[in-house]
Order: sequence, then structure tokens, then C-alpha cells
Amino acid sequence: MTSRELMLSTLRGEPTPRVAWAPFLTYWWDYNTNPRAEAKGEAGFKASVGCDVLMRGHCDRPVRSEYRDLYAFRTIYGKTRIEEKIEGKYKYVRYVTPVGELMATYTFSPEGNTWFLTGHPVREEGDFDILRYIIQDQAVEADDGYLKEIRRLPEALFVPLVSPLGKTGFQSMIEFWVGTEELAYAMCDYPEEIEETLKVMYALSDASARISAQSEAEVFISWEDTSTTNISPRWYEDYILPEINNWCDILHAKGKLYMQHACGHLKALAPLIAQSKIDALESVSAPPTGNTNILALNEILPERIALIGGLEPTFIMGATDDDLLEKVREELDALRNRRFILANADSCPPMVDINRFGLVTREVYRYFGMTAPDIEIYQ
Repeated sequence: MTSRELMLSTLRGEPTPRVAWAPFLTYWWDYNTNPRAEAKGEAGFKASVGCDVLMRGHCDRPVRSEYRDLYAFRTIYGKTRIEEKIEGKYKYVRYVTPVGELMATYTFSPEGNTWFLTGHPVREEGDFDILRYIIQDQAVEADDGYLKEIRRLPEALFVPLVSPLGKTGFQSMIEFWVGTEELAYAMCDYPEEIEETLKVMYALSDASARISAQSEAEVFISWEDTSTTNISPRWYEDYILPEINNWCDILHAKGKLYMQHACGHLKALAPLIAQSKIDALESVSAPPTGNTNILALNEILPERIALIGGLEPTFIMGATDDDLLEKVREELDALRNRRFILANADSCPPMVDINRFGLVTREVYRYFGMTAPDIEIYQ
């Protein structure tokens, strides 16, 4: 059984010979400086240390600095132009339309080697008119990006993004277009603008979900970053869950599955997630990243919702080998008989030792009485 077959069987609730182990290497791979590992690409490196190759929302990365979102469609703008300019430590991204302009500002962090969004594009009520134009100016049509990846790496499970926004419309306003604090004020000051904007965002993601459902991909994801650190349960129920459930209806009608990336505080949202139509909850993490843990969620979520995660990012970085393997065994003991994929959750810190992934691989195979594949050791 290949990694792809193993993980698909897990998500569908079918019998499997073992639990899959599929680490999430975003951030870690960005900072990987081992030339032998980089030469293999991200998917090739995962395979070299015996991991199950799950590619969440992006293409394979031949080099650490390259990142390309993965879709089963492509987005085409009409009259909107996107212009980018870098001035010192600042980057400005302008959205130029016939009805006005929006601009996002990014600031470069040398310590993180990352551009951080420090100025949201939507800053006043009239900007929502421009945002709606930008969304409505996008057309989506089928694309073979997924097929190119799976033909090259047929044993990997590639999971494309279901929406061109990468997440639900409301979550995209929180994280990118408006910002958490500003959106809270806007919800009070001009809620009709939010409602109208969400309608056009829903229409765009509905169209992309319908195209996705017709593709060859079996599972889709959105980067919800679900957490009550920036949304309330009421917001989640009213503005996010309806869009997610609509995706699920569209995908399920064609035999496809939906995976929700939920990397933050989930305790207060668990009852709502339990009633949702999702097929998998990805990046379930204990404190300090989250505020509950995968074993507690197992008691709340129905068996039909697969759990992916369990190894908290800072724990996998700082634990001794014995403590790490004890945690692996604890979670396998509790979750081996349900739909469960072991993973670090959320993104992997750059400081995690390169040979830790192979260490967990050996323990997973040992636990199930199986012989581990050859595992490459890196200096």
C-alpha cells in the first residue's frame, strides 16, 4: 500500500495496516540548509526518511525558497492589475482597478527571512467596493496543475486548495484584506458592506469548488487557520461554517473529501466542528500552539471526521528522543483504531533536528510490528 493509498483509506474509514505518519514541513523546509536533502525536493526528502508524503495545498518544492500553491483550476483577472514594488525593507502590492486601488504593505524581517503583512488593503468603508470588484473580476477555469504533480509523484497524496482565496471569504478578510481588529469595527459600523462582500466571495469559491470536484484530485483543503484567537464561535457559525459546508456538499456529490486546516485554539469551536460536514481536521495541536489536544477532541468529534496532527511544534523541537517516542506511542494507543494520521501540528519549527523525522518513522513501524523502510541519515 503506497502512502497515497494508505492516507486515502484512512480518510475514508477503510482498514489500513498501520497509522500514517505525515509531517508538515512548512517553515522547516524553508530554512533547511542541508544540500543533500534539498537536492531531493520536499517530497523526495520526506520519502527518504520513510514518511508518508502528504502535500498540503502546494506543489512539490524542488528548492527550499520556492513555494507554489496547488489548485485544480486557474484564476484569470479581467481588468484588475496587481503591481509589486520593493523599497528597502518594505514591499507594496497594489491592486489597480477601474473603480479604485487597494494596497497591501509588507515589512521584511531579517530574523525570520519573511515578509510580514503590516498594512491591510481595506482600510475604510469605500474600500469594500473595490474589494468586491477585485473578487468579481476573477474567473476560474479548470487547470492541470494537480495532474502534473501526481503524474510525477504517484505515491504522494497531493491536496489542492479548494478556493482561490486559499480559505473562506470571512477568514481571508480577517487575515489579509481587513484585519481582525478592523473587521470587528466594520462588523458594527457597516455590516451590510461585509454581507455584500461575502456574497461575491462565496460565489467565487462556489465556482472553484465545482471545478475542483470535477478534477482528478481526491481531497481538497483550505488554509482556515481556525482559532478563537481571531474569531468567535458566533462568527465561525454564521460566516465560516456555511461556506465550508457548501464546499463539502459540492465535493461529496462527486466522491471527493474536504480537509480543514485548523491550527489554533479549537476548544470552544469543537461542538460546531463536530456538527459540520468536513472529512478531516488537520494540524490539531496541544498547548501552547492550541488550547486543547487531539485526545480531547477525539472524545468530541465523530469518528467520520479524521484527525491529523498530535505532535505539538515546540514539543517535537525540544523533547528528548525518549519523550518524543513516548508521545508517539501514547497517541497511537489511543487513536490507532480511528481515522488518524500522525503529524507535527502545525508548521514545523526550523530548529527541529533533520533526523527526528526518521526517528518517528522507525517507532511507527515498530509499533505495528512492521519493518521500516530504509531511512537516510543526514549530517
